[in-house]
Amino acid sequence: MEILLSHRDIGTIKGIRSAGVAQFLGVKYAALADRLAPPTLVTSYAADPIDATTYGPSAVSPPMGCDMEFGIIQHSLPKPQQLPSSDLDCLNLNITVPLDSSGEIHTAGKLPVFVFIHGGGFGIGANWWPQYDAAELVRLSKAKGKPVIGININYRLGALGFLTSKELRQAGYPGNNGLRDQRAALQWIRKFIGVYGGSSDEITVVGESAGAFSATMLLQSKEPLMKRTAAFGGSPLLFKPLPLPVTEFAYESVLQALGLVDKSPESRIQALLEIPTDELWQKIPPAIPMMPFMDDDIVTAEPTFAMFYGPLDRTELAFPGLKWCEGLMVGDCQFDGNVFGHIGLHDRKTGIATAFIRSVEATLKSNSTATSAILEAYQIRTDTSDDDALNSILQFASDITFYAPAITIAAYWPSTRNSKSYLFHFNEPNPWDGLYKGKASHVLDVAYLFQNFAKHLTDDQKAVGRALGSDFIEFVNGGSPWQPVSAGKMCARVYGPSDAKETAKLVDSSDTVESGRNRKIHDLASLVGCDALAEVYIKFFQGT
Repeated sequence: MEILLSHRDIGTIKGIRSAGVAQFLGVKYAALADRLAPPTLVTSYAADPIDATTYGPSAVSPPMGCDMEFGIIQHSLPKPQQLPSSDLDCLNLNITVPLDSSGEIHTAGKLPVFVFIHGGGFGIGANWWPQYDAAELVRLSKAKGKPVIGININYRLGALGFLTSKELRQAGYPGNNGLRDQRAALQWIRKFIGVYGGSSDEITVVGESAGAFSATMLLQSKEPLMKRTAAFGGSPLLFKPLPLPVTEFAYESVLQALGLVDKSPESRIQALLEIPTDELWQKIPPAIPMMPFMDDDIVTAEPTFAMFYGPLDRTELAFPGLKWCEGLMVGDCQFDGNVFGHIGLHDRKTGIATAFIRSVEATLKSNSTATSAILEAYQIRTDTSDDDALNSILQFASDITFYAPAITIAAYWPSTRNSKSYLFHFNEPNPWDGLYKGKASHVLDVAYLFQNFAKHLTDDQKAVGRALGSDFIEFVNGGSPWQPVSAGKMCARVYGPSDAKETAKLVDSSDTVESGRNRKIHDLASLVGCDALAEVYIKFFQGT
């Protein structure tokens, strides 16, 4: 059923009404002069009424991306009919609004808003993916008496989102388009969310995986963009922004893949603007790094563990958002590192124990004590079976790439009357058949958060999802979902495991039994530091 919303500034918007919520789909938030240009905010619309009853085009990326993520989750959902992608018209968002008791939108309601930034390694993802449809979570907020508005955004991916080079920048293409798109979306939301009954002063940005990296890297903006940040399975310490020399290598590799090496710079750029979009994901090898890079504009500093251990004023230079963002919700899944299996390590399983040992020895060649400690802690020897070694390496990845960053940033976050951090651990095991059934695997926390898999869960499993969703809604409303981290006291909310009759509880994160985490990563960090441990894992994963 359709619903009409009228506003003096942007005219009439036609959306769809469904079971207590209204959704406005494919709303354009920014325009592009060409596919590599920075976004320009859309502030007026020629059509009246604006038809927001169908999803808009997604960013250019492999069309099987949604199924790839279903493979990581180990369960699928019905998808809408295959949607088109577009290089120029992909910058759109979906807005889900709760209806009041009369079945209408309370436009003067000033409701809090959450904005979801999807993951996908900056290569796949779209705002229409059914696992992240905001309708069920918004319905839950309404049932809890704390209604919120949910928004899902698109941003450019792959080459169109992150390709850069000196010649592109000299031609007026600054790069980091995907991150620029995210900022533009938030600027649009702050300007126009009042039309839909939302408050521009009560915005929470929530991201998953690469989206969590994005959400927290938005804190490098001097311009206040949101009031709160929630990071699921990711943080600014998830990976390092690319240095400029690496982006030049990536650019040359793309030119080689597209057959543009022998052309002039002007011809190359023109070809990049005109080449059929399908060739951008079909011909460019996925191994070419396409992700945020250091540009001293959008990405102004390389995040490190040491930075977050240092003086607050120094870190605020790199993350001004520590002053203007008032709340952080951050956490990890017990086995988040399984995602690295899906994106490369499964294919390297044969002989992986020996390969890992050699890599650690090469990275820590001046510290044999630390090398031995890592291998002993994760029980990796030359005679360790491939399956056991892979599992141990993925646990190491979970600990240093997801767990250690979450507790580091939660502990460091300024604790004041108006600013708090909330730490969580997701320990609910994956209930579905697949490689990681029985483990709290990557993406599962957000899959439970959005409530869209509820019909495929037992009552106890649903209770875990409702607990996480309810706490998140409390956070978006500016409340305290549980006891915050303060004065070094690492309180954490733990979700699951439901098979042990655990739904949610508050624990001391350092209690290894209660939190479901292991202190070994802390013991190793005392030998060489977390930055060195992260380098050990990154170099192994990259094969360098």
